Amino acid sequence: MLIKDADVVVIGGGPAGSAFATMASRAGLTVDVLEGKEFPRHHIGESLLAMSMPLLETLGLVPHLDEADFLPKTGAVFVWGERRQRVDLGMPEPHRAYQVRRAHFDLLLLEHARTCGARVHTSQWVKSVERGDDGRVSAVTSDGEHGAIRHRPRLTVDASGLFQFLPKKLGLGVDVSGPRRVALSGYYTGAGRLTGGQETDIITEAARDGWLWFIPLDGETTSVGFVGDEEDLSGAPDEMLAAQIATTGLVRDLVETATPTGRTHLLRYTNHIASGPLWQDGRLLIGDSALFVDPLFSTGVHGALFSAVTAAAAMVSHLVDGMEEQSLADWYDAAMRSHYHRVQTMVRLLYGINGRGSRFWASRDLSRLSHADAETMAAQLGPISVPLFLTGHRAGTLDLPETLVPLLEEFTTAPDPFAEVTGAGIALAPGVEVRGSFTRRGDRVLPALAVRDPRNRRPAVSIPEREPAAAFVRRLAAGPIERGTWSDDTRLRRLVSVLSSSRLVVEDTRVSSGAA
Repeated sequence: MLIKDADVVVIGGGPAGSAFATMASRAGLTVDVLEGKEFPRHHIGESLLAMSMPLLETLGLVPHLDEADFLPKTGAVFVWGERRQRVDLGMPEPHRAYQVRRAHFDLLLLEHARTCGARVHTSQWVKSVERGDDGRVSAVTSDGEHGAIRHRPRLTVDASGLFQFLPKKLGLGVDVSGPRRVALSGYYTGAGRLTGGQETDIITEAARDGWLWFIPLDGETTSVGFVGDEEDLSGAPDEMLAAQIATTGLVRDLVETATPTGRTHLLRYTNHIASGPLWQDGRLLIGDSALFVDPLFSTGVHGALFSAVTAAAAMVSHLVDGMEEQSLADWYDAAMRSHYHRVQTMVRLLYGINGRGSRFWASRDLSRLSHADAETMAAQLGPISVPLFLTGHRAGTLDLPETLVPLLEEFTTAPDPFAEVTGAGIALAPGVEVRGSFTRRGDRVLPALAVRDPRNRRPAVSIPEREPAAAFVRRLAAGPIERGTWSDDTRLRRLVSVLSSSRLVVEDTRVSSGAA
């Protein structure tokens, strides 16, 4: 058996594995990517998010994506609620993304990792994992067209997706949210398009037993899929997909004269997150292996990229720069769990306000949301997600639970600064915390101070320890600071302005309403 040593072994060559391998290889580490399948291959999740663009920039992929034949994503349309209200959403900053064929997109990412120095092995399935006497993962064995290979890395990264290789092999716990789900995906040629500059918008429309996506991929091809609970569905995949399309309005009309091409794919999955540490004992979980959130908001690829870039920056800072492992592992774990709970809450809320027409929707209804649950939901949504729901509510297109509306309104109407400025000086607002943390800067993680409100009413402010502002914040955490200390320093005046900003503005201009 061939034995190969490496700094890092990455199990899986999808977006998470490729992104991690790209950053690790660029840092000078030896990286082996073990992918069981041959690329290109089919995968769902074809609509990217604007918030993923900075991650793709970090990876050096945007020029390659611009050269590829991907449609620009211009916005999103939701058709939702018992009144079938239509909500049109523009693209948030940086106001661009892509609709992608995953076969092409994933291959591009994997080849980019190879170009950056990763040793990529396809048709090479990982079969087993070994632990050393200290309990750390010490080796994995793969087998395929390259023969059996025993890999001995310093760190093993599981990017195996929903297969969850290491959680299964090592008996790691997984917290599952909700029932077992089904995703059906097919392709149509000749489907209609929206007009008025929305020709490449993604459409998400509630159906009888779940919801449908409609994603234009080129001038002729459209990806159409359905997500629902396994218990509500039976029959052949193409028949199930057609039956759900027939219960909609907008999507049904757009595909009425279209022709299905190829077979309808069926994927079973659960919404889940690892119950134990994501990074521990020489192994690290990223992408769907670490967590999977319902695809309602097209967060799948973003979650894969976000977890990979965050984990890779932390890992490089440990293996290359010698930063302490456990603190970085804890920081990565907390970042992923925060992402998971926020998206889960967004999904739960949008499901819960669609009505109660079928078993699927009735089981998710939130019309009687308790005040306590509303407070938890508002805190988990946080300031980043509030505008999506509050603007829809103000436009009359989203019927939010009565207990939740005033809590979301507080994000925009109640003074909520991190610090209070008076004629004499500046002091932290009551309850605001300053803690040691980390912040990512490109391919590295830096020690930082995090200024945060435990109520999650505003995005935390992170200040790298090496910046002069960190010393000012450290002093502020110890007590009030007199005005003369910062009034003559432009950088500190800017920091004081950020800390004392009292409102979070919600834009209404991107939301329009109308019957679908």
